Amino acid sequence: MKITFLGVSGALSAKYNSNMLIENDKDCMLFDCGEDVMHSLNAAGRKPEELTDVFISHLHYDHMGGLSWLGYYTYFVMKKRLTMYIHESMISDIWAMLRPAMEKLDGMAEMMSLDDYFNIVPFKDNDSCVVGSFYFEPVKQLHVATPQGNMYSYGAIFKHSTLEGKCWIALNSGEAKVLITSDTKSLHIPLGVFPTMIFCDVDVMNLGGVHPNYDVLKAMPSGIKENMWLYHYHDFHDIGMDVPNYEKDGFAGFVEEGQVFEI
Repeated sequence: MKITFLGVSGALSAKYNSNMLIENDKDCMLFDCGEDVMHSLNAAGRKPEELTDVFISHLHYDHMGGLSWLGYYTYFVMKKRLTMYIHESMISDIWAMLRPAMEKLDGMAEMMSLDDYFNIVPFKDNDSCVVGSFYFEPVKQLHVATPQGNMYSYGAIFKHSTLEGKCWIALNSGEAKVLITSDTKSLHIPLGVFPTMIFCDVDVMNLGGVHPNYDVLKAMPSGIKENMWLYHYHDFHDIGMDVPNYEKDGFAGFVEEGQVFEI
């Protein structure tokens, strides 16, 4: 399995959104589809024709704002529907966000729907999902908390196996497991799961709020930090800040834009 980070930044940075490609020799899944994904794919030398599936973690635009472009491109140019994996609670809201731009096509007798652009496969909490030749389990993360209600984001745990080049989820086995948090208010690792690699969003400015602060993550046990790569951070140059000494603090590192992990 290979993970390519098209970007490592959040919505407030001029760098590319934290979207990634997860692929093996059979399939290529786009994990989140931010508003700049057309450009980040191109910068990585990749093409939408390579994609087989798309996973949407939550409904912030740096994670789903590129779906109108992707839907148009696959419909008009590729003439196929990608399979979209999304939590069942988000389907009506995501179409409400995309509908004004996508429901009317010139010359069409009827309005378009989300299903005209994507093959929608909803998942529920605690589901095990099949994405082509990938098997994974979504991990529900609290992202935004308000008195009116909470917003959740869905990360995922993958389990790697060499069996037929596939990626399997098996929470109770001892083989290598990869956790991608997506966006989380504080890191949540499911009980009994011991990932051998964690990709965790981080707030390096320690602003508090919707991403775990660097200083809070730094206080975690060394056995967790040594396998943790940090992403979704503000560009250090833009904020006039030196890169934290992640080695001294016990982390595996900060993911760089375009970095590829072979797992």
